[in-house]
Amino acid sequence: MKEILYLSDFLSSEISGGAEINDEEFLSRLKAHYKDGINLTICKCIDVKYDLIKSSDLIILSNFISLSPFLLDYISEYKKYILYEHDHKYLKTRQPNLYKDFTAPVDHVINQKVYKNALEVFVQSSFHEKILKNNLEIDNVYNISGNFWSEEILKYMRALSKNPKEFEGFSIMDSNISHKNTLGCIKVCEKLERNFRLIKGDYKVFLRNMSKTTSFLFIPLTTETLSRIVVEAKLMGCRVMTSSMVGATHESWFKLPAVDLLEYIENRMNEVILHTADLINENCD
Repeated sequence: MKEILYLSDFLSSEISGGAEINDEEFLSRLKAHYKDGINLTICKCIDVKYDLIKSSDLIILSNFISLSPFLLDYISEYKKYILYEHDHKYLKTRQPNLYKDFTAPVDHVINQKVYKNALEVFVQSSFHEKILKNNLEIDNVYNISGNFWSEEILKYMRALSKNPKEFEGFSIMDSNISHKNTLGCIKVCEKLERNFRLIKGDYKVFLRNMSKTTSFLFIPLTTETLSRIVVEAKLMGCRVMTSSMVGATHESWFKLPAVDLLEYIENRMNEVILHTADLINENCD
């Protein structure tokens, strides 16, 4: 039995962030692929013990800010692991947009060994990959080119995409997170004299509210490695107005209509799971 350990700062049961939702479905599909072939242990970085890390055949390391420096160093030096990168933890600022051409000075680059020694570093988009490589100069990078969604949510979005649009104008995410730039999006609509409405709510409510509008506006102030919300808008048949700071816009599939994009997402999730399984099988006795 292969002993696989998944580590992250937070779990989806605690917060409904895109990384946590994505990882939950990724792990669910990985377990389903193996059936009883692996023993998957899920643990928060802040809670993990040395003995559990030592006894694991392979580690899937997600967000790791709360992992102790000692354990992070031990993993990068002695363990086989996949790094599932969601942002830019190789930079002190975690904001590549602060630097010219998204490339930081050498003294702002951190955690080099963690990235260099991974079996592979999973990234979200070609945009994410380019930035990471520019700063770290590594080649063990695998572009997932997408995210993970449950069959339930995909079915839900498919149904929403077939409903008529009730609002001619832009939906804007109502967020108090400054870099999501809600205020800036409002100003763009006002300047263009376009109708808009702010949307919020829990995950399904938010998706339903977004699906009712013809368009979605999202102009973040920081780089988005993919932007799950932009992909969801596309999947529900909304026109998207955004910027090149959004990783999804750099992918070839971004221009696909909703039906074709949904097929791509489903196929791509399967491909990533098979790729992950190959890594596990090649590196675990």
